[in-house]
Amino acid sequence: MEPYALPGHRRLVGRHLLVRSGTFARDTLVLERDAIAAWAFTSSPFARRAGLVTVTAAVAAGEHGYRIPDLAARTAPAFAATTAPGILDEFLRGS
Repeated sequence: MEPYALPGHRRLVGRHLLVRSGTFARDTLVLERDAIAAWAFTSSPFARRAGLVTVTAAVAAGEHGYRIPDLAARTAPAFAATTAPGILDEFLRGS
């Protein structure tokens, strides 16, 4: 399956979300899209001024979620809805 490009260093490849982050120490996250149970959107005051949010994918296994930093605030909901369809439907306005 051809990868679906998302903003930044993010790709959807089949059933997986791939995210690369970090400046000096690079981290790579590979997460099965079906494992995502919920999304959380957070932002510090500085990130908010820059129009950025951190999106956290919550999964059933473990106590913490997987952070995807520095997404543009205006595109973060579309990113989450594309990555794990159905979770945000009731929160997004229909067109």
